[in-house]
Amino acid sequence: MKLTSKETVMLAVYIEYQKDLPQMKNINHTALNMDKDVFNTALDKLSNERYITTENIKPTPEGLIYAEKYFSIQKYDTAAEKIEYIIKKCGTFGFSALKLFAVSAMEHLFDIY
Repeated sequence: MKLTSKETVMLAVYIEYQKDLPQMKNINHTALNMDKDVFNTALDKLSNERYITTENIKPTPEGLIYAEKYFSIQKYDTAAEKIEYIIKKCGTFGFSALKLFAVSAMEHLFDIY
């Protein structure tokens, strides 16, 4: 399995959204080890396809469905179970930057800032 930049960014948005208090500013090209222009283009595509809002980079209901379907995430799992599943999948497919992003999210899943 190979992820496009759009899919990588969407999964990062989904991961961050699982937190009790998401900090969407954590989603950036540096955190995902991605070129800034490529990252911004991925955001534009996700916004054009109505998977995210451009304001605060939040997932739309369609974006949540897309992420869960595309990545085979169980809709009714807890946030921790979803992120744990994503971490395992990222490890299996060698998505190291995304795995590190998910591990960080898991560590701060229940933080309230």
